[in-house]
Amino acid sequence: MCSNAKCVYYNQSRNLSGNSILLKITEHDNKALEIIVNYVTENSLHRKWILLLLVIFLNVYSLMYEILSTNYCVVIYVIVLFIIYNIVFTVRQERVLIVEPVGYQIEVHYVFGKSTNFIAWENIKSVFINEVVSKQRVIFIITILTKDTAKDASAIIPLFTRTMPRLTCLEAIYQHIQHCHS
Repeated sequence: MCSNAKCVYYNQSRNLSGNSILLKITEHDNKALEIIVNYVTENSLHRKWILLLLVIFLNVYSLMYEILSTNYCVVIYVIVLFIIYNIVFTVRQERVLIVEPVGYQIEVHYVFGKSTNFIAWENIKSVFINEVVSKQRVIFIITILTKDTAKDASAIIPLFTRTMPRLTCLEAIYQHIQHCHS
């Protein structure tokens, strides 16, 4: 992006599920802040591809030699579709780009493609760390409180919901975001 970028925070830790994540916070010309949370891949995607190919091969082999009945093959096809769905929608990275007078650009990068959301600077009321009860656990999430000018209402947008960094990483992210807002 910019030639004057400097990495101000770099940390490798584990998320709430115990997976390795990498947090990198970079400043660009004192006007932009880029926060990236990556999964540190441990060849899990390769294992999923190998498993998928193995299941497909066994299914084709059993159909050719009529080892399994058609009902079992349908179940195997459903499992294959589930594995393909998990591979395609595996999150690799979550990224938030904060440009001070413009707004927040929130990106979620999948294995194939990405989704992007933008929040204008004037629509942001505050940013805070929120306690959330999820699956009978209390977890922490950085949340953006926005205002909707048309309805005079507020909306809550959680960040890093797919990578789920632990509280220590969220506190570092929060400190840099607050520095950007001051």
